[in-house]
Amino acid sequence: MGEETPDDLFDDGTDGELSLVEQAQIHLNNYTGMGLVVDGEVGIKTKTAFRKALQHALNADMNAGLEEDGEVGPLTEAWLKKVFLRKGSVGQLVTVLEIGLLMHNINPNGVENPGQFGSGCSVAVCAFQRNNGLEVDSIAGYNTSST
Repeated sequence: MGEETPDDLFDDGTDGELSLVEQAQIHLNNYTGMGLVVDGEVGIKTKTAFRKALQHALNADMNAGLEEDGEVGPLTEAWLKKVFLRKGSVGQLVTVLEIGLLMHNINPNGVENPGQFGSGCSVAVCAFQRNNGLEVDSIAGYNTSST
């Protein structure tokens, strides 16, 4: 297995295969049962499904007790501030991180359930951080997850 190249990390779907956003939408449908139209657009329904998936993962991994309504209120925000995912992390929150990277057109090298934060996810998190002017540390903490 070679090193990730930019073509491996970013995919807009123009080669006839599913785009990374379409892949994210399929994973969100499987994860949340939202019935999203797989159209490759990060619209309001896709964003709501992602927030529901995030709340579900916070409940599963951290026993947060959040209502899974797709709205990020003060309780969800408070729980997000406690999340620090890094290489070696395992759980539902890693699954949602991988889906979120796909939504930003960055390939984490697969989506598992429960997710495993390996080298592909680490490279993808660094790419996301670099693209968004964040400190590049390969740790998905509050600054990375709230961007």
